[in-house]
Amino acid sequence: MLAARLGVNLLVGSPVFAGRRLFNVLLVFDRRGRLIHNYAKCQLTEGDRRWFTRGHGLSLFKVDGVQATAIICHERRYPELVRLPVMAGAQIVFQPNAGLDELSVSRAKRGGRDGMPVRAFENAVF
Repeated sequence: MLAARLGVNLLVGSPVFAGRRLFNVLLVFDRRGRLIHNYAKCQLTEGDRRWFTRGHGLSLFKVDGVQATAIICHERRYPELVRLPVMAGAQIVFQPNAGLDELSVSRAKRGGRDGMPVRAFENAVF
């Protein structure tokens, strides 16, 4: 396993079958190459729904002893997916993404904030 060989934590996005259902999943491997967490995208786009089944949980896991959470791509539009794990102690947010807007587009649409997850941390005290 690459994570063990390089001694790194590794997050990998992959389609994953569970029975006959296909999910859009983020897999988290620790430095020893062990699968320590998987998160199935729960807020699907219309295109996602053609292929994937929605997940039914939040993401909360530890990376080197630090609580973390993850959202996948489009889920950046749903701040509760970050806010709730932050309330449970998450200090890192991972967001694998197929592509964000160019900076000029982001500035015009959202004042430079591409998505809303950062708002979960605005009043957080660590």
